[in-house]
Amino acid sequence: MAEEDWVLDEPEVDLPEERYRTLPARIPIEDTIPTKDASPPPDPEMGRNPDRDFMLRNAAG
Repeated sequence: MAEEDWVLDEPEVDLPEERYRTLPARIPIEDTIPTKDASPPPDPEMGRNPDRDFMLRNAAG
């Protein structure tokens, strides 16, 4: 077995000057817009009528 078979390559270390010299590629706007329709928000009154509840609570006065 040759020595080259089991020796791992050293990872290349980028210097900060080289790493930030160029900006990453731009992302097209079509890729940033969600393609899934949003679900409707939950009912804040949870099926109750707050006006009717108010009247029933305060009608006996």
